Amino acid sequence: MASMDDSEINKTLAVMDEVAPLMRDIMTSGSIYIVGTLLNMICIVVLLRPKLKEPTYTFMLANSFVELAYCLISAFTMLVYCGSVCGQVLETFAANFYNIYFMEYFTSCLAIYSILIEIYISIKRYLLILNRKAFERVPNILVIALLGSISLIYYLPILFVYKVDVKIVENKQNQSETVYSTNLSDFGRTALGTYVPTILSSIRIVLVLVVLLIVNVMSTIAFREHLKRKASISSRQLRQDVSTTFRSGVVTNESSAVENQRKKYSIIQIVLNLMVILLSTN
Repeated sequence: MASMDDSEINKTLAVMDEVAPLMRDIMTSGSIYIVGTLLNMICIVVLLRPKLKEPTYTFMLANSFVELAYCLISAFTMLVYCGSVCGQVLETFAANFYNIYFMEYFTSCLAIYSILIEIYISIKRYLLILNRKAFERVPNILVIALLGSISLIYYLPILFVYKVDVKIVENKQNQSETVYSTNLSDFGRTALGTYVPTILSSIRIVLVLVVLLIVNVMSTIAFREHLKRKASISSRQLRQDVSTTFRSGVVTNESSAVENQRKKYSIIQIVLNLMVILLSTN
């Protein structure tokens, strides 16, 4: 009996050792995905307001839906990878199908989709600052559908890297049962197949760190040049207004009028500088 008790204690400790890191991962990842889900739901509610019908808001709304889907799908990941804690979940066909087609493929498509939307918004912002009318006649829904199609096609090679294997094993009761597992396919074992996930992810990182950064930097520079031209025009207009006011005798204190105008333009300048910061961070 004592030996059985020791055996049970050892099994319990082993399960606790397995559960502890799992629960930590669930709490960490789950918290992130829950916060992401709530924030994206708030963004969707705000962007659905009738007043926000500009094209940029339409793409921001689409991006919020994409990120919401990503958070919802990722939230169920731990249920698939929980191992013995969830019994035989990982060995079912549904879990392995979810792993390949949702976690490996669809979430990657959603990630690149979100990046493409951000790049498109940044490019349109840059062209707007330059007063260019490109893409103005292209329907927003067409662009959204096109970017989504590109994302789905881009990550198609992932589906050829993995496969679901099935085998018949005997359980502890000496009964046969079907066990499923996710493994590399024949293509996934080749030299090219081994590097496919790395290549696709690297291109995605380049889009974020290089393309999106360059477009935002160009937008910031163009916007600052636009501000300089506006400031020059405003300065000339201010001098004309002060001269006219002084000659007409409407204002008796010229320095006070000039100071008030300067304060007004200073406030405008501060607001525009904040817009520049927002442009560089989006």
